[in-house]
Amino acid sequence: MLFKSKKYICAVAVFWGAAVVALVSCYMLVVQPRRIAAKNIETQFSEKQQQLRIAQQSAEEQNKTQKTKRLQSWQEKLSEFVIDDGEAAGLIFEISQIANNIGVTQF
Repeated sequence: MLFKSKKYICAVAVFWGAAVVALVSCYMLVVQPRRIAAKNIETQFSEKQQQLRIAQQSAEEQNKTQKTKRLQSWQEKLSEFVIDDGEAAGLIFEISQIANNIGVTQF
């Protein structure tokens, strides 16, 4: 029979093997890079959408007032940790007095 011939079976195996190799190489050379590029573009698109959403929200009047209030609260918190110019001279004097009392020669 024709199907039982060793030459026929070898020829079919070689043909199918070559077809599988061709398909895999086509996938690796053509399809896979396109998928990676599409995924990168999709990621960039979602980032740009998020930036657009943030920009649109910041343009709204309600958000402007919230940002102003938040900025004022940050400035108040910052002023708690900053010394006024008039107090700075007194602070330096007090530090030098403490250093002299302790006996520190350099600071």
